[in-house]
Order: sequence, then C-alpha cells, then structure tokens
Amino acid sequence: MTRETFLKNLPSPEIMKMRLRTFAMLDAIVATSTRSFEFHPRWRRGEQMGAFKDGSGNFFFVWFSAKGAVIRGFDHDSPMSPFRKKPPAPWPGLFEGLPRSLSYALGEEAFALEEVTFCFWHQGRRWVPGAAELPRGKDVDGAESLLACFSLNFSRWAARYYGEPLDKAALTRVWWGKEPIDGAVAAALNPSFDAREIRQEAALLGYKVGDLSGDEGAKAAKAAPPPKPSPKPRARSFGEAEFTVRCEPNRVRMLIHGKEVVAQTKHDVYLELFELVKARIKAKPDGTTLRRRSGLALKDRS
Repeated sequence: MTRETFLKNLPSPEIMKMRLRTFAMLDAIVATSTRSFEFHPRWRRGEQMGAFKDGSGNFFFVWFSAKGAVIRGFDHDSPMSPFRKKPPAPWPGLFEGLPRSLSYALGEEAFALEEVTFCFWHQGRRWVPGAAELPRGKDVDGAESLLACFSLNFSRWAARYYGEPLDKAALTRVWWGKEPIDGAVAAALNPSFDAREIRQEAALLGYKVGDLSGDEGAKAAKAAPPPKPSPKPRARSFGEAEFTVRCEPNRVRMLIHGKEVVAQTKHDVYLELFELVKARIKAKPDGTTLRRRSGLALKDRS
C-alpha cells in the first residue's frame, strides 16, 4: 500500500476520536490487566488525547483540538528509529511542514521527541505526512501495523487483536454506546470482568453503566436486541427516475424505483457515515477539567 493510499484510508479526526473512545472502553472490559488503549476526552480545555501501546515498546498518540489533529508513533524496530544514531535524532523531514498551530505536539511530554518514527497531521480534509523521504521497504515506519485499529471492519479487527471472536451483540452494545453496559454485556465479552475498572473507565469516557452483577451471564447479552437501525433514507426524485441510496452493513446500493439495483459496492461505510453525522450534529466544546496524568498517555522511560 502506498503512503498516499494509507493516509487516504485513515478516518477523519471525528471518527478517530469515537473509535479510540470505544477501544478504551472495550479494553477496560476485555483486557483489564493488559490494557493497550486509553482515551482522555478532557486532556486540556477543548483538547482530547488518545493512546495505544502494544506492550513491546511500540505505540502511538493522537492529539485533537479545534486547530487540528496530530498522530505520532514509534516502532522500535523501524530503520527510521531516532536511536539509529547517537545522540538520538528524528528522521530528517519527519516534521517538515507541520503547521505552527499544531507545534504543541512537539513539546507535549506525552510526545517524547526522541521516540518517533512517523508523524501525520490533519487540518482540513486529509491526513498529511512530513516531507521525509522514506527508506525502501514495507511499512518501514510502523504506521500501517500500529494504526491497523482504524481499519473499517471493527469486529474483525477486535477478533484479531484479542485473539478470539467477541460476542457480536455485546460488542455492538459497546460500539454504539446508547444502552448501559451491564453485567450481561460485560460477562459475554469477558466472564472475569472487573466491575470497578469498568465503572471508572465509563465515568471517564461518558458511558452509561447498569447493574454489573453479571448474574444473567452471557446468555442475556446474546439475547439482548441490537439497537434499532436508523430509518432508511427517503427516496428523492431526479427527473423521471427515482433513486434510493441504501447504506447497509458491509454494502451500499443504489436503486431505481426502489427495486432495480444500478450500482453497489461491498464496503462497511454505514457506521462511518452515521458517526460522522452524529459528531457534526452533537459536537460541543468540552468543559475545563484537569486531565488524568497516569497510564499510557505519559512517557514511559522504563
């Protein structure tokens, strides 16, 4: 995959924030003792921070603000590692072109300057890289592997990440975040869930929590009805023909007069479109709250 294609496929900052929030909540349920994700909805006034560590010294941070967004990551096996030389120094051109309004990402303590192999920023319509000339090879900076969590198929990625398929009904409940996370949902995802961890993370992220006793177990989670789908789009008339565009999970179809399919594509864009519209409609400034200065979002010198 070319760098241009890779960056084009990355979700917008709005959707990326939603995904990082979901990953953090899911991690609190499924991987309590080995968490890799965290998300801070109130990093500073009007700012958010998301982070991921794979446990092997590789990680990325994403900083969001009204000015834009910045992703910085580090793959310790990359030939672009700053530690290829002494003293350590970032790969030439990695930050070239970074707007001054986003230069905060260079000084923030969560972004250790000497630990970086890729950096992208978003200030408009797309993610942009620096002017660095990359070495030959596949995924030389580690960006594709570390940012794989932003692939379109969320459930498939989660199965690979956690090593086994997760209960779809429970996973859907966490993904949409509309209904409380209760004991049945938590037990379906992880029979040994930590109720205290779930409550703490839910309070930070703004998730609703129900009864976490877990008495109903996984069966109740599987029996729980999925969220009601959004109403189908109303058909619009264009001259003498009437077209309807239907966005369904894993498929988008265009029909004439509601029945003849004239075009279709197998892409999972339903959630992407829904989340983007929801983010645009419900976006509002964050209140002033002290950021939590523990866990993945701080530099790890161990």
